[in-house]
Amino acid sequence: MPSLPNYINHVRIPENNDWVIFILVGCIFLYVFMMNIIERDASLKDFLLQKYFDASNNLPSWIITSCVTTLTLSVLISQYIPVVPKYIADLQLFGYQLNKFGYTLLAVLFFYLTRSTLGFLFYQSIGDGKKWSIFYFTSTKFYFILSFY
Repeated sequence: MPSLPNYINHVRIPENNDWVIFILVGCIFLYVFMMNIIERDASLKDFLLQKYFDASNNLPSWIITSCVTTLTLSVLISQYIPVVPKYIADLQLFGYQLNKFGYTLLAVLFFYLTRSTLGFLFYQSIGDGKKWSIFYFTSTKFYFILSFY
């Protein structure tokens, strides 16, 4: 390279963000599977407006909606994390280490599982364990709508 007074060598490293598209397409397929197979060809309106006592397969729907919410939230948040902490990057399993998305996915998954466990323990501790199923039925609808934003 010629040496000019105001010339700075820049190396452009192109980013490969195909993984975001693959995750979003996978989440769309999960929702299509949920609406066609688990909810038995329910339309979006029927799914959102169904009553608890008329609904079936609440637990699989909640699990799928939780997975989609966790994945999409991890994709969104991972773009704002500058680096993976050193103590996390030093942990290697079979020679692989976590990147920003993997670290964010584990953090969001841990948060979601902790929150769900504490919610379950709360309902059991107050003696309303039967209302737990109503709670995750309602939260399925809420997080289903939230995952579109």
